[in-house]
Amino acid sequence: RPTRERIGGLLYEREAGGHSLVRVRESKRLDLKKERARAVLAAARDKRREERGNKAKTLCTFFTRLGRCSRDKCQFLHDKERVAVCRLFLKGQCATEGCPFSHSVAPERMPACVHF
Repeated sequence: RPTRERIGGLLYEREAGGHSLVRVRESKRLDLKKERARAVLAAARDKRREERGNKAKTLCTFFTRLGRCSRDKCQFLHDKERVAVCRLFLKGQCATEGCPFSHSVAPERMPACVHF
């Protein structure tokens, strides 16, 4: 009795008892291609998850420039320590109670000069 038989284009091998056939994979190359594809997809998926996680570390431009954000569920960081300096405060004219802008002068909060 032959230990291997080809049936319908597929290769089968007899088990030890000789009563049942088990399909044999002819090419490991296909398995390697599938594994590589899975690895590439998993890496892309992990990268997307990491980028989504990094959004929470990125400052919200609306909150930083305007002192408020109109989005209901904003995925970006709202850091009150990094809000822009109040322009009226710089002129000595801010009398707004509860002003959303910063009233402490720091170089990283100063607006850029348009004439520079």
